[in-house]
Amino acid sequence: MTKKTTKNELLAELDLEIESASPDLASSGETAPASVADVEERHRTLTGWREQIEAADDDDPIIEEIAAKLDS
Repeated sequence: MTKKTTKNELLAELDLEIESASPDLASSGETAPASVADVEERHRTLTGWREQIEAADDDDPIIEEIAAKLDS
């Protein structure tokens, strides 16, 4: 049986992912120009997921759904 991801665990993981997908990093020249749009899109996606998780109840199924997307 797999361990259920908690809301706080997922928020912490999303925070790390958001930090690593910072549009500021992409536009600083540390990333190839072709991937700047990809980084910005990833940042928007992660930020949207984080907002959904913050608004969710602790037992909301969206937590597991987003955790699965994040792992893929």
